[in-house]
This record gives sequence, structure tokens and C-alpha cells, in this order.
Amino acid sequence: MRLIAVLMLTSLGLVVAGQPRITAAGTKLAELPAGDRNHHWTKSLVASADGRNLYVGVGSNSNVGEGGMENETGRAAIWEVDPRTGRTRVFATGLRNPARLAWEPVTGALWVSVNERDEIGGDLVPDYMTSVRDGGFYGWPYSYYGGHVDDRPQPPRPDVVATAIVPDYALGADEVGNVVWRVSKAPSQVLQGRTRDCSGP
Repeated sequence: MRLIAVLMLTSLGLVVAGQPRITAAGTKLAELPAGDRNHHWTKSLVASADGRNLYVGVGSNSNVGEGGMENETGRAAIWEVDPRTGRTRVFATGLRNPARLAWEPVTGALWVSVNERDEIGGDLVPDYMTSVRDGGFYGWPYSYYGGHVDDRPQPPRPDVVATAIVPDYALGADEVGNVVWRVSKAPSQVLQGRTRDCSGP
């Protein structure tokens, strides 16, 4: 029997593939961050090539932590979920709203497109697309694009800012919603680390 992972509002579950509609409750795999305050609640999902793990993007609960960092536990992150056991771990952090996940077919690296923070200025902060390092921290909410400090989150965290990874590609402010990124159809110039215009179908 083949199973399909299904993201629900606050959890991740499995249903049987090939059925014309879901008639059973399915099997819950993992609780995802939620609560009374639940901004950026839509989650992105991709399976590893070998099917051993699922990767889930969980958005922040705020713009820059203004609701309190206690409301951001496990958020602004990519989770790794073992579909056989339900075991979870945080794969990468500091990604304000990881909107889309995909595997780059040449290197096998996980890539993500991220909606960044607002209210700094008309062109800041650019949304971005980047490869994701296991254990990597990408700045949110304390900095953006590496060491560019955002003074709004208090208290400041220079210790974590010092570890922030610079994303691979800037997309422009509020651009992730306008980007359709299909890794399997990306031109070889992009797959080999060179850029070109990828607009169009």
C-alpha cells in the first residue's frame, strides 16, 4: 500500500494513495507548531529522494518576533520528519516563511524560497531562494542576508547573527509569490550555479 503525506493546519498525516477521496482519518505523524496565534500557518512539504524523510517548512508567527519569541518556538524553520516513526527534528532555522521546498537534481541539495520580513523600506528585505544546510541558521529575526542586523527584535543576539548564512539568490521584496520554481525544469546554467533569466513557463 502506498501512502501520501498530507499537511493539515497543525499536523502532518498519512492517507492511502489512489483513493478518489479521503474517507478515513489517516495517521497523524507529527504535531506542527500552531496555537491561538498562528500566522504563516500554511506549510510546504517535500519528500527526500529515497522517501525516508519528509521536510516541512514552518513559517514564523510574526514579522520580526513582535509577539514574543516564546510564540516562535519551532517556527521560521524547516523540520525533518521520519514518516515511519513520527520522529522530528529541526533541520534549519532563521527562515522567516519557507514557502516552497524542492530538491536540486544534480547535487541533491534541498532548496527553499523564503518570504522575508517587512516594514524596513520599499526594497528591503528581499525575498530569497537558497540551498539549505543541515543545522544552518539564516538570520531571522535578528539579521538578514548574513550580518545585516535588524534592531527591532529585542534583546539583540550578536551570537546567532555571527553564524547567519547569506542566502544564494535575492528575488526582490515580496517576490516569492510571483516565482514559480521547478528545479527539474531549471536550465543547466542555474543548476551549475550560474544565473540567467528563468521567467516563463
